[in-house]
Amino acid sequence: AWVIVLLGAALTAYLPGLLAGAPKRRVGPGWQFQLALEVLGRLVCAMQQPEKGYSAAQLCAALQVDNARLEPVMQALQWLDWVGLLQENNVFDAESRYVILVQPDKTPLQPLIQKLLLSGNAATEKIWQLTQWQTMTLESALP
Repeated sequence: AWVIVLLGAALTAYLPGLLAGAPKRRVGPGWQFQLALEVLGRLVCAMQQPEKGYSAAQLCAALQVDNARLEPVMQALQWLDWVGLLQENNVFDAESRYVILVQPDKTPLQPLIQKLLLSGNAATEKIWQLTQWQTMTLESALP
């Protein structure tokens, strides 16, 4: 009976992505970091547009991911205070959208690397010393 319940829960969780026809992307090591850079690249470009940002649905469609994979990345970017969720109570714009809150040329890349790719601790100290990640900015890593 529990197998049936769990199978139903798993199917219910993936049903919106299946119905939306969101293409599947291959995931691997560093995938969330890569997705974060792609999201930030899109949001930097959106700064030049009148809307200044994208909704979660627009990001999912543009990046070919489902919301279940995008959500943890967006939470990490919000935790870093790099991205904000703009919610307007406007009849013309009922959907909230994400906007970038940092200047890519002045924002160090190190916090994003530590959050989504490689944490800074005693085991990784040597790697951090040998790389130039501490001096890189977000702008230098964007696609």
